[in-house]
Amino acid sequence: MTVTKLRVSAFAGSDLDADPEVHRVLTEKVFPRQADVVTVGEWTAKL
Repeated sequence: MTVTKLRVSAFAGSDLDADPEVHRVLTEKVFPRQADVVTVGEWTAKL
């Protein structure tokens, strides 16, 4: 896979647009099997 970047930002200006359904499946099904998935608020509260 080749990612074309047009700006300095990691995602803006790239072709990494996140399809909402792909995002949902990854965050609800795939990622929880590999790690704890938390919001930024939950994560910062634990610091």
